[in-house]
Amino acid sequence: MTSLNVVEVKFRPIEALLIRPSGEFQLGTWLRGFTPILPSTPAGALASAGWCLDNTCSSGDRWVAVRRCLASLLSRKLGAGVGQESIALRGPVVLVEGRDGVKPYVMCCEGLVEVLPEGISEWVCRQEKGERPGKRAKPSKHKLMRPPIIERTGVGLNRVRKTVLEGYLYTVPYMDNYIRLSHDALARLTLVTDVLVKGGDGFKVRKESLPVRLGGEGRKALAELRVGGASTLMGFLQGLWGGRRGGEALLLLATPILLPELRSARTLKDIENIAVKTIREGLRDYCKSIEGNIFSVHPRVRVRVMPLQLGFDERRGVKDEILPALMPGAVLRANISDWREVYWLGAGKLREVGFGTLLPIPYQRQ
Repeated sequence: MTSLNVVEVKFRPIEALLIRPSGEFQLGTWLRGFTPILPSTPAGALASAGWCLDNTCSSGDRWVAVRRCLASLLSRKLGAGVGQESIALRGPVVLVEGRDGVKPYVMCCEGLVEVLPEGISEWVCRQEKGERPGKRAKPSKHKLMRPPIIERTGVGLNRVRKTVLEGYLYTVPYMDNYIRLSHDALARLTLVTDVLVKGGDGFKVRKESLPVRLGGEGRKALAELRVGGASTLMGFLQGLWGGRRGGEALLLLATPILLPELRSARTLKDIENIAVKTIREGLRDYCKSIEGNIFSVHPRVRVRVMPLQLGFDERRGVKDEILPALMPGAVLRANISDWREVYWLGAGKLREVGFGTLLPIPYQRQ
């Protein structure tokens, strides 16, 4: 494999982030619960920061422009001479930073799930024996946490006349920056994305910080870029695998995998077959075998397929297309030859900007 550099990007929100599903607000809208942050959110924030430094990077297709502006950002802030084809984003995931250290959690519709190979392996083994996720499932060794959600009510505005729309109220969820683990312990939540760079001319600057707009309503955050940071997902996976390159693994879906082919699916088995086929083809020669069953990551997390709107195009002022997606929290068993290549490749449409991020973790037989 060509030399692979990793830039850790930590987003530290200055204010609570607006977390809501795609779609329009209607009169009396009341959104509840937690929605995973899409990869297009951090990708758009970084691309916008790159555009502020080089406004010629935004020409062409939207997603090509995102990677071009990101390459410009790395060049101007970190001194890295790289092309857009050499860049891939992975994540985002949430880091929970408490007194027990820093632990990565995957964002699912049900909440934040700890990436603990022992616990996930044990739950997959139980599913193979017939147990199913739900209220009756027994507890597992890895945690599921509800994120700190704050519900706020706002009023609709007429953007042309600069007036309030009478009777137009809505309530939406915001995610706070801290979560209470116990009566005397608080943990900080940090959004982290890996920027993978193949080859390149090296990095002259190792660390840089810049303000960005992140998520709905342009909420403010500080993006910290660090070459080979201590909390990269790549570093976490390296610690799990040690000196091994591959072997029996669990492929944990950390971000939605976009599957346009699902529009033709008619049964649950069709959905499973399409997802497995797409992942197998995406991993090319680095997946020796992959099982045809899709498992859930936690006893309280179900495998979900949902329609996703891919974000907002700032250049044209329009929302992007809607595609069906297999949501985070799905797990597949596989035998892989190189976990680094699996992590680099991902699967599905727009995997270069973070969709279809697969975390290959060692499978621990029970």
